[in-house]
Amino acid sequence: MFANDVQDITAATGSADGATAPASETAPENTGEGASLFSGEDTATDANTEATDADDGATAGTGEDIAADAAPLFPVSGATTGADATPAAPATVNDPNDRAGFRWYTIQTLSNMEGKVKKYLDKFIDVEADRNGVPMSTYFRSPAGRPIGDRVLMPEETVSETKNNRKYEKKRKLYPNYMFLQMRLYDEYGKLLIDPWFFVRNTQGVIDFIGKDAPIPLKTEEINRILQQVEEAEGKTVPRVLYNVGDEVKVIDGPFSNMIGRIENVDIPRSKLHVSVSIFGRFTPVELEFWQVERNTGD
Repeated sequence: MFANDVQDITAATGSADGATAPASETAPENTGEGASLFSGEDTATDANTEATDADDGATAGTGEDIAADAAPLFPVSGATTGADATPAAPATVNDPNDRAGFRWYTIQTLSNMEGKVKKYLDKFIDVEADRNGVPMSTYFRSPAGRPIGDRVLMPEETVSETKNNRKYEKKRKLYPNYMFLQMRLYDEYGKLLIDPWFFVRNTQGVIDFIGKDAPIPLKTEEINRILQQVEEAEGKTVPRVLYNVGDEVKVIDGPFSNMIGRIENVDIPRSKLHVSVSIFGRFTPVELEFWQVERNTGD
């Protein structure tokens, strides 16, 4: 199946047999760092949390789930693995002059499918090989100092919320419907490497690379900002709902339960609120945790 699929692809994109070609005959060239993909504010919203809950549920847009035990996309007979594998030569990450090096690329996924796509890629990167028997893992790399599972990066943060007077924590995606891979996708002539591109592109739940058949690498400042967000989110819990000074809230836990108050100060690092509540006709400031209050809807 793979051979037929690649033949169809190479008929449109040029030969994918790995032969050296003059620069004038190569496929679309990786021209360096593309336009900014994430120039706006962070994309985390309350709706993202709801999307996170669906990760282990039904597939959005399809009637199927990705099976982590599914058969590999590529034949692996004769593949060289383990100690006998020959890893790709190290390259400078996101060096605009290094077209054949490891760069960060973005893939778009179907809604609520990020977790399943990551699970599949994490498993089969170490199982499959290209048509020449080269392990697929040689085309991928983890960021320096990060675990191997970060070859497929799905930035998340831990958020807390209160339901029925109980505190819950869950994961919220920082970039819903997008994931980031550190890969080698071009050869020294700037020609697209079909096998690793097809391996990712053909994964169920993946819509496409940003740039489609000419994937655009992230700018250095973009991926550095994303990695910084990942690092800052580790070991921290943030409230699902952020409060502002002047907001009217209802206390749902503790000795002031069911009282209505107004927020006087927000201490985000400590996840604390200073709220003025009316006690015996006088306003008294009390310190509460984020999860001990909820917005007053007047119900």
